[in-house]
Amino acid sequence: RFCGDEAASRYPLTVQPYVGTNDEGLAAAAHMPGRKTFLLLGSSLGNAIEPWKDIANIASFMARGDRLLIGVDTPPSDQDSGKTRAEVVAAYNDAAGITSRFTLNALTNANRLAGTDFDLADFRAVSEWSAEHHAII
Repeated sequence: RFCGDEAASRYPLTVQPYVGTNDEGLAAAAHMPGRKTFLLLGSSLGNAIEPWKDIANIASFMARGDRLLIGVDTPPSDQDSGKTRAEVVAAYNDAAGITSRFTLNALTNANRLAGTDFDLADFRAVSEWSAEHHAII
C-alpha cells in the first residue's frame, strides 16, 4: 500500500509519486502548482562525490516559497554512537543478498541497453567501509 494514502489521511498534504530519473521528477515537480517540499535523503547525499552539486540542482527546479528537507545521519563509529561500522557494513552485505542483487542488476541493464554480455557469475558485489571517504564503497 502506498504510504502517501495514510499520510494524506492524517495531514493536509498531497503526496505525488513519480517514476523516472531524478531530473525528470524534478522537472515534473517544478511544473506542479502550489508550494512544494523537496526531499533529499542523506544516503543519496552521502553517496554523491560532489553533494553540493546535487543540492544546487534541486534548488534550480525550486520556486520561491518551496522547501527542501534534507535527511542526514551521523557516520558510524566503533564507539557507542547508535551504530557501528561493522553493523553498517553487515547491512550492505546482507545475508539474503538483496543489496548484491541490486548492485549487480546494473550489469543486467548494461547487457540489455548497451548490448554487452557481462556474465553475472563472473562478478561479486562487496561493500566495504572507506575510512578516507567516511562511507560505504
